[in-house]
Amino acid sequence: MSVRLIYAKAKRLSDRYRVYGRIEVASLGYHKEVACRHDAFGRWADTLAGYVMSLPAGKEEWSFQVEKGLSGSSERTRFAIRYASQDQTTYWDNNHGADYAVGTHGRGTGWDFPTLAIGSEVLCYKASLDSGQLSGKVAVKNLAYDKSVHVRYSIDDWATYHEVPARYVASDWNNQEDFPTVYEGELWEFSVGISRPVGAVKFAIRYAVAGAEYWDNNISRNYTVTPQAGLVR
Repeated sequence: MSVRLIYAKAKRLSDRYRVYGRIEVASLGYHKEVACRHDAFGRWADTLAGYVMSLPAGKEEWSFQVEKGLSGSSERTRFAIRYASQDQTTYWDNNHGADYAVGTHGRGTGWDFPTLAIGSEVLCYKASLDSGQLSGKVAVKNLAYDKSVHVRYSIDDWATYHEVPARYVASDWNNQEDFPTVYEGELWEFSVGISRPVGAVKFAIRYAVAGAEYWDNNISRNYTVTPQAGLVR
């Protein structure tokens, strides 16, 4: 896949709202253009993304941010990701033709706009290591009713590892930062007691659904979480 949305999130501010996210692209040459194409007052507009860092396997990470004024108590933005490579080929991640959507929600409006969108089947949304407790949130695409989410973690740099299940949690419009509503998906959480003091825990997420298995291993790097820095992507 030449371009893929990693995640996008909407956040309501006092006088506007912001859509921001991360993108993974294949490094197909030095010169390239990556953009978020989004709806803007009845038309489509491009907001250019910026380079963040190189990734394993010939990939790069880019980020984007779109600022919008508030037009009401609820806002919604449709968008897709465009990648123009050095040879002038254009690649898209438009959610298989359906586009992505995120937005914000005002109390009492009755609108259920998702605040988080993911481009893969599973994504670790956030994690922390505090007082010997590894905890975090995982977003998954809702591919079937029966599913399971597990956290595979190690406290000795993968000399050994353990695996524990995560559990489904409902989204919360009053606390969208910690409990976002996932576009076409669900939110799960995990909490693991670490048996002894450690400086860091490494982990990955395994998602089993409809006879298939999907991993979020931070693009083959696995995740690292420390008490000082939190989640390191």
